[in-house]
Amino acid sequence: MANMKRLIATLLWTTFLLGCGGSSSVGGGPTLNAQLNGSWHATLTSTASGGSSPLDIFIVQNGTTLSSDKISVQGMCSSINTMSGSVSGSKLNFIITGNTGDTVSITGTASGGNSFSGSYTIKTSGCINGDTGTLSATLIPSVQSSSWTGTTQSTTYPPGITTFTASLNEDSSGNVTGVLTFTGSSCSFLATESETGAQMGNIMYLSDNSPNGINLGGTMDAAAKSISGTYSISICNGDNGTFTMSRP
Repeated sequence: MANMKRLIATLLWTTFLLGCGGSSSVGGGPTLNAQLNGSWHATLTSTASGGSSPLDIFIVQNGTTLSSDKISVQGMCSSINTMSGSVSGSKLNFIITGNTGDTVSITGTASGGNSFSGSYTIKTSGCINGDTGTLSATLIPSVQSSSWTGTTQSTTYPPGITTFTASLNEDSSGNVTGVLTFTGSSCSFLATESETGAQMGNIMYLSDNSPNGINLGGTMDAAAKSISGTYSISICNGDNGTFTMSRP
């Protein structure tokens, strides 16, 4: 009788676990999906030419669904791209579709929470040849910080150097907002600027969205601790140049 009770208890406990888990791994626990939400910088290496090209993307993950509207990829005819895909365990697949019909199909395996690797196939609408190859991707940290400091190097106003500080915030979709405060500028209108923009991979851009405002964009290191690029501004008879910014 005691053995029968233990058997019934075991069966009930097993049924409870299956009902609650939804899915299970070989070890008896739930199957955990890789967490991919964030900014990724990938290198695509062509099987045909051996050459490499960058892919920068901010992946938004909702359960097993992957999507993005912040993508920079070479080797496509399109200027506007979107992505859709999915993840199951460590396996992922997604397709980038351009506004002229180009596609980049990617399958891969995530590892360690901060990298994935796999293969890609590019099909284009005819302006360039398609391609296949391998890829490796690295997670780039968020640019969010109140400790950014930087300088601009003007091509117009001598001595041409203006310093600034920046406080940036970033949401879970890669949208960036912040305030840039300039000092030492020959342009008296350039003081405190509210900016909006985005991060995708190791690329970031910011703009104050006004006709006379400042726009800047650049690339960052793998730790997202330093950014360099170019800027342009319409006020003060126009100006442009380069900038660098960093944080501890």
